[in-house]
Amino acid sequence: MTLVGAVELVNEFRYTELSARNKLARLKKEGLIEPAITEKGKWVLSVKGEKRLNYLREVGDGGRTGAGTGGSGG
Repeated sequence: MTLVGAVELVNEFRYTELSARNKLARLKKEGLIEPAITEKGKWVLSVKGEKRLNYLREVGDGGRTGAGTGGSGG
């Protein structure tokens, strides 16, 4: 599980700190992230966020992962 905070978004995507905080707030409002239990100011994907990420990964590879599709995966 990866912990992410505003600092990581600033460093990775070169967002301003305000922009990073706004993006995290939007993800929280959508229920895609939740506060990390182990570290204050850090976030982890919620169950809903995990499902969305898995869906986007499957769509991104044209559905070739076969996850939940019953397909041959290739």
